[in-house]
Amino acid sequence: MRASLGVKLTLTSTLLVAIVVAFLGYTHADSVRQEHDDWAAERTLTYRQQVTELAESATNLLAVAVSEHLMGTELEPLDLVARQIVRRDARVATLRIANQSGDILADSANRVDPMKLVKLPGSAADWFEPSQREETHPDVAGGATGKKVLVLQRPILDPGSEVAKPIGTVEFTYDLSPLAAQLQQIEQQRKDAVSRSLGFTLKIGLLALIIGALLSLFQGIRYAQPIRKLAATTSKIAQGDLTARVDVRQSDEVGALGHQFNHMADRIQTLLKDTVARAELEHELNLAREIQSVLVPRPGTHAAPGIDVAGYYEPASNVGGDFWDLSALPRGRSAILIGDVTGHGVPASILTATAKGCLDTLRHVHGGDMQVAETMRVLDRVIHDAGHGAFFMTATAIVLDATENALYFSAAAHPPGLLIRWTESGVKVSRLAARGNRLGDGDASGFEAKRIRVAKDDLLVWYTDGLVDAINDEGRPYSTRALLHILGQLEQSNTPDQVLERVVADIRRFRKGTPLQDDVTLVVGKVA
Repeated sequence: MRASLGVKLTLTSTLLVAIVVAFLGYTHADSVRQEHDDWAAERTLTYRQQVTELAESATNLLAVAVSEHLMGTELEPLDLVARQIVRRDARVATLRIANQSGDILADSANRVDPMKLVKLPGSAADWFEPSQREETHPDVAGGATGKKVLVLQRPILDPGSEVAKPIGTVEFTYDLSPLAAQLQQIEQQRKDAVSRSLGFTLKIGLLALIIGALLSLFQGIRYAQPIRKLAATTSKIAQGDLTARVDVRQSDEVGALGHQFNHMADRIQTLLKDTVARAELEHELNLAREIQSVLVPRPGTHAAPGIDVAGYYEPASNVGGDFWDLSALPRGRSAILIGDVTGHGVPASILTATAKGCLDTLRHVHGGDMQVAETMRVLDRVIHDAGHGAFFMTATAIVLDATENALYFSAAAHPPGLLIRWTESGVKVSRLAARGNRLGDGDASGFEAKRIRVAKDDLLVWYTDGLVDAINDEGRPYSTRALLHILGQLEQSNTPDQVLERVVADIRRFRKGTPLQDDVTLVVGKVA
């Protein structure tokens, strides 16, 4: 079972509070412990200093009081002095007085036998050196055993001598039991203080844990609730509800996350709508491409009465606005039409299909009597009505009468066609120009029909302006001059397909992969 975010936040915060409280409690207890340790050390040092000062003072007094007795054989006065000092100061356990020979002349704990004097331990050099040491005496102060004592040894100096001359030594034995009792009391106080400190810390810690847990629980709920809502909204969007949004009520990072999520959801909804729109557009483009594919004859050479024709078409976008058409008419006649709708894309394709339908209708209605100028006038009216005056078309209509070797043509603001004829003097290129407005202008009176005679092997070339306006990577257009130059290199034996191949290859070499700015259409016919 997975814990929720709120539970995780609560547990984490509570653990953090517990760690902080434990650290503070340990620090405070250690501080109390150190304080009492310092106090015990201070009391020990003070006690030692006091007894040392007392020993120094008593030694000085002894030097005056017993200096004569140290030089004689009377031991009673020395013994009396030693016992009185022990009785007056409870801290002194024993006191021993020795002469300059190291013989113990008085001992508060034991009677001294004048006939059997005992020497101090150690050498003579040690007897008169001030010293201080701790010992455990088996028999101190009336038979108590195992007590720790502090032994202070001080030399007794001759008070009548100007030079510090030792005449004996005194050894004080101080019972450390009172100091140990005080230290034990201090230790107990330390333990009690540490226990109170830990108890206080525990109470404060529990209170802090409770408060911290409540606060962390509140914060966990405060932050986990909007995150749960965010997760629920994400699930709704994943299930397809793109209208789901987060209700943002906070101004912190969680609120900013909510705003960003809503913005992302809006973007997803917009992108999905755009995707649907693009899919619909792609469907329309596919349909338009299918329509466009039937408007233009298939690649290759097509034979009609008196002429062989091949065409090349390359749209600038998925669907173009150029088209051309070839049809056989009765009585040895052929009809060719090449058109260029302004712009390209789906609207241009629809208008192209409209023009194609109109042309097919005229061909079926008029048959062998089809006239180029009349064809232009009808197309002008149809495109004007279909395009509502917003779309136009340039075009050239051609009718070849093979029985008369005559070529009739009319143009609507379209680039003039080219007639290429081989003579004894060389290649001759003529322009097939005719006056006329754009189709769709609504002025049907300005179309001029012209007639020329053609001969076998004459080459006829028609194109749209996208061919000569194609640019290269330097932005320079291909131009009509470049087209005439490549056409001037043709041979009489070239077929329409071969002419197309040479011209298209030259244009592609010139463009160097530069995208087309307009549709390109090229139609080549050879009189049979």
